Amino acid sequence: MDRETERALARMLVERAALLEERVATDGVLAYLRRPPVRGRPNDRFLQSTLRGVLGSNRRWDVWVLSQGCFVVEYEGSLLLLISQPESI
Repeated sequence: MDRETERALARMLVERAALLEERVATDGVLAYLRRPPVRGRPNDRFLQSTLRGVLGSNRRWDVWVLSQGCFVVEYEGSLLLLISQPESI
């Protein structure tokens, strides 16, 4: 590791320690027990896999609705699933 990277890491650790010290002054010992602050940017892999799962689920739903001969209609802001009655023989 080069000097500049070590300095940057040390600076981040000192900032984190100062933030924790401020929280201890206001929250007491509970500041040590809480989770660290959430990252500012979401995880790209997590978002991609979540979207992929939702898209696949929506696709399966559409195929199922079409195979059952159902109709999906919007009524007063919500979606309703109308299942067609089997034809009498």
